[in-house]
Amino acid sequence: MHLKVVIFALSFLTTSAYPLHRNTREATWTDSKANQAHDKSELTAKDVDKIYKIHIDSSGLYNPDNHSKNPVAEEIQHKLNIESERLRMRLRQELAELQERLSPSPAHLSSTLANMRERLAPLTQQLQSSLSSNTQDLCSQAEPLPAGPGGS
Repeated sequence: MHLKVVIFALSFLTTSAYPLHRNTREATWTDSKANQAHDKSELTAKDVDKIYKIHIDSSGLYNPDNHSKNPVAEEIQHKLNIESERLRMRLRQELAELQERLSPSPAHLSSTLANMRERLAPLTQQLQSSLSSNTQDLCSQAEPLPAGPGGS
C-alpha cells in the first residue's frame, strides 16, 4: 500500500516537473551547447558536487594519455599514490609484527630445548639402567656355546 502511494507521488511530481508540450512542432536544438542558459542563483554544495562529478566523469580521467593535461586527474593520482604508499607501509609493519609473534625467538627455542632435556633426563637414565640390567640378565641366562672341533 505504501509503495503504491510512493510511486503515485513520484509519478505526479515527475509529471508536474516535466509537463508534456501541446505543440510538438516546436524547434528542437541540435546542438546541446548552442543555447545554454546559466542560472544566476547561488550554487549549493550539492550543485557544486554535481558539477565536480560531471567534470570528472566527462574529462577522461582514466585515460592514461590525459594525465598530463588534466589537473584534477593529476591531483587524484597523487593522492592515490600517497594513500597506497601509506597502506603499503602499514601492511609491511603489520606483517613484521605477525612474523615476530608467530616465529619463536632463538632464546625461546633454547629454553624450550633445555626444559625438555630436564624432563627427559630421568626417563633416559631409567631406560639406560633398565636396558643395562636386561642385557646382563640375558647374558647370564645364555648358555655357553659348545666349543667347536679342535676347541678346548
